[in-house]
Parts: sequence; structure tokens; C-alpha cells
Amino acid sequence: MVSRDCFHCVAACTDGCIYTYNLRTTELLDVFSASRCGPASVCFSRDEYFLFSAAKDTVKVWTFYKRHTRGIHTDDHTDHVTCIAISRDGKTAITGSKDKVVKLWNLDISDFLENLKGHEAAVTCVAMGDNEEFAASGSDDCTVKVWSVIMGCVITNYTEHESSINNILVVHERHLVLSSEMNGVIKLWQAEDGVTCMTLFGPVQWLCLAPNSQFAVSGSGAQSLKLWRVETGDICQSVNHADRITCVTFSGDSQYLVTGSADKSLKVWEAATGKLTQVLVEHTACVSCVAVSDSNRHVISGSHDTTLLVWGLSTGAVEHQLTGHTDHVTCVKLTSDGTTALSGSRDGCLHVWNMTYGLPVTVFDMHLAVLGVEMTPDAAHIVVQLERSQHVPLMCLHNSPAGEVKSQSQIEIQVLGGGPILPIKAKPLIATHPTARFMTSKLRKFTDLYPSVSSIPEIVKTPLQKAVKAQEQNKETRGQRSMFGSLRSHNSSKKTQHESKSGVCALL
Repeated sequence: MVSRDCFHCVAACTDGCIYTYNLRTTELLDVFSASRCGPASVCFSRDEYFLFSAAKDTVKVWTFYKRHTRGIHTDDHTDHVTCIAISRDGKTAITGSKDKVVKLWNLDISDFLENLKGHEAAVTCVAMGDNEEFAASGSDDCTVKVWSVIMGCVITNYTEHESSINNILVVHERHLVLSSEMNGVIKLWQAEDGVTCMTLFGPVQWLCLAPNSQFAVSGSGAQSLKLWRVETGDICQSVNHADRITCVTFSGDSQYLVTGSADKSLKVWEAATGKLTQVLVEHTACVSCVAVSDSNRHVISGSHDTTLLVWGLSTGAVEHQLTGHTDHVTCVKLTSDGTTALSGSRDGCLHVWNMTYGLPVTVFDMHLAVLGVEMTPDAAHIVVQLERSQHVPLMCLHNSPAGEVKSQSQIEIQVLGGGPILPIKAKPLIATHPTARFMTSKLRKFTDLYPSVSSIPEIVKTPLQKAVKAQEQNKETRGQRSMFGSLRSHNSSKKTQHESKSGVCALL
């Protein structure tokens, strides 16, 4: 399809993408991922400000920029972004791309900072050191480069790997780098001079390091992972699922390891011993991402069933179900205080959630599938990785709810004229007993009919009709008291006082 000014041409191809060209110079201007199920039909709006695409049962609307050249700026990658990371202090972001360039970004002003050039192939992974002392990047050229953030030059060029680099992790406070390659080799080496400290062998599609840098977990993406000590390389334990493991993370204090799997479940393990402590089963499709609050109070998981579930880490119970995405959830992050969650999906949307009440805060439409997200501990600065895009969205969440909303553990309750109140702890039902199963099913049906987001224990629930009648009776009683208050007898006042001392409290 050609625009009315005869400058632009739009073509829908069999790969599910829509390509926009400058018809006179044949320059490719934009690429839109329209559908994953084959070619799409396209048309312009009447004013040619928008582009519509349709495939099967889906219609998408795109903003159509009438530009005559691509106009690449120095702060844009020239090819798809492959990896993103943020420094621990939240001031600098780093990105890598298929264009062989590593870029640094200043998050305080949300602007481009520096180009780091030197790789001879696509950059596959990046990481930041403590206090922005150095940055590290791995590439398909089989090398890992350590960069000086201040000088913008290479400090160490590590060439001990023999195949493409797929993981880079920084062992904080020790200036060590943990890197792995596609051939199944893990190397631990010094960032300042590239001296190899340890070499391990095994499949390493997954490589995750605990926050205290004492434990690491690695695996091939199959049904099991190996948990091992970083200092010695000794394997502590193997963790297993019934199907391939799809996501893994450590708790903030490195006490727990949480894994998600294609078997629709999550498992919580003790990092030091590898002991299984919880099995979380409620998703109806493959679990794709997981995060743990720093207080070890909540676990949040995303799935291909388009939902996110908030679990109690100690109880294993689902506290909230977060719905709003329309496609696979790909990533999820939590703020340091555990009050705010951020999730991305293949539907092209980024959702912000209130963890206390399980409610949405806001939604950002990114127009492309979200593959990954990194954010500062208070969610004030967010970096997004989009599918097949050379752009890096840098977002600022002003008035972040993470700095204002208190978590439930931080709320202090003061009662005037009374002693300390002990928390009410309901005795859990034994799931194996038939009576318990019956009661659990009845309880779920009841909660479905009368949902509540209140954090106060629901002591009594009054049916709606009875509640309306009670409210009308209270109005009549108050009216009678106002009219005949001066004529109230001494006996009736005693009776009223006696009745007020006994009764049932109902939370409506």
C-alpha cells in the first residue's frame, strides 16, 4: 500500500511483520510486529496518521510517522536490543545490541551517556559492577570485555572462552566476574586482570547468583538445576521439577531459591541445604517469571495463562490474583519494600500493581512485546527491553507508590484504652482429610461470591437483605431518639445501656 504523497510504502509479509519504506530512496523506515500467525492486511486511516493491521481475530493500530529518512541518532542502537541491566545504586543503565555496541544511560536525567565499542559480533549479555566502577559485556565473538565506566575504554579483554557467551554475573564486593558459554563452561575470573580463578563444566542455559554471592544455580533449561557454592564450586544439591524449569530467582537475603516450571508450579527451596519447603500450585499454564519481596513475605509469579499470582511465602496460599494482561506474562519485578510490582507481557503492556490490595495502579502501552524489564528499588526509573526493537525506553515513575504505601508488616495499630492485641492466626485445614477438602471448596465458593480486598479479618458477614433492614431500623431508632430524647425515662436509659453492653458485631 502506497500513501497519498507517494513517499511511503507499507508491506505486510509472511513473517507477520509490517515494513514501512521510503518509496523513492527504498530506505527501510519502520518495522511493526503485527502478528505471529502469518501475514496481515494493512490500511491507512483517512488522515494517514494511523496504520491498521488485521490478522485472524486481532486488529492493531499503529502510529504512522511520515518521515523521509530513518534519522539514526547517536543514542539509538542500530539493531535489536538483546540485553539490559541497571547498576545497584540505580543511577546507570547498560544495554547491548546486535549492532555490536554497548551503551550506557544516565537514569537521573534519562539520557544517553556513552558508547562502548570493541566487540566484533552481537552483544549477548551485560552487567554492572559495584558503585559503577566497571561494566562487563559478553558477545558472540567469544570474548568478555570489562569496561571503565568513567573512561569509556576496555580494562580487561577476557578471551578464555571458546564459544558464544550467554551469561555474565558480577560477584559484588570481590571484583570477580562469573561468565558462561554455550559449550557448557563456567569461568570465575578477576575483573581487573582477567586471571581465571575457577573453571566448571556443565550445561549453563541458566546461571543465577545469590545476592550474597555465596551460592549460584545453573542448568540446561531441562527439569533440574544444580545448586553450588561459588567459593569452592562444590555442588550442594539438585532441584527438580516434573517439566522444564523456565525461571529462577533468589530471595533478597539469599535464604530461599524459587523456581518456576512448565509443569505449572513453583517450588521454594532452602538455598543452603536444597531442602524443598513449599510447592505453589494454582497456575493453569507454564510459569514464565517469578520475583520475591525483600522481606520474604510474598512471591509473585507470571504465567502463560496471562495472570499473576501473589503468594504468601510462609503459607503457600494465593493472596491476590492480578488480571489485566491479554497475552503471556514475560517478566515481573518487585520494589524493595514489596508494595509495588511491575509486570510486562507479550501484549505490549507494562502494568504497575499495588501488592497490598492486589489492584492495578497504571498501565503503559509499549506497542511491542515486552521481553524484559529492570528497575530501581523504588521503581522510580524503569528500563524496558522490547521484542525486535533497537529502541530502549527509559521511564520515570513519578510519585512512585513504593515510597508512600506502607506494607502490612509496617502498619502500626494503636488502640486507645486497651492492652496489646495479638494477631489472629487461623488454624490451617489439613488438605489430606476429606472433610477439609469439602470445607476448602465451600470456602472458595463463598469467597468468589463475596470478594474482599480488606486486610481486616472477616469475622462476620451479613447478607445484603438483612444488612439493609438493619440499616433502616437504625435510622428509625435514631429518629425516635432525637424526637423523644428529652422524655426518655430513667428505666429505658438503663435498658439501653444494658443492651449496648451485649450483642454481636457485624462487619458490613
